[in-house]
Amino acid sequence: IYWKQKNYEQARVCYLESEKIYKKLGDKDNIIYSLGNLGSISSFLDNNFLQAEMYFNQALKLSQDQKNELMTGYCYEKLAEVY
Repeated sequence: IYWKQKNYEQARVCYLESEKIYKKLGDKDNIIYSLGNLGSISSFLDNNFLQAEMYFNQALKLSQDQKNELMTGYCYEKLAEVY
């Protein structure tokens, strides 16, 4: 909801919190989504492409480990935008 409201700072807080929770639960698929969203915020809001690249690469590795082809494709797409 915060992303759609363009409240990106609050969205970042929620994505960071969700990543922590998903790590505790061992929910790797949702960790991938949280990392992807954090990468999007880093590139879109902060123009911090190095940080965005870091998040997308973390998400890419997890998505490949999980054999999540949808998110693997998304990560490659987002990495292309960062470069």
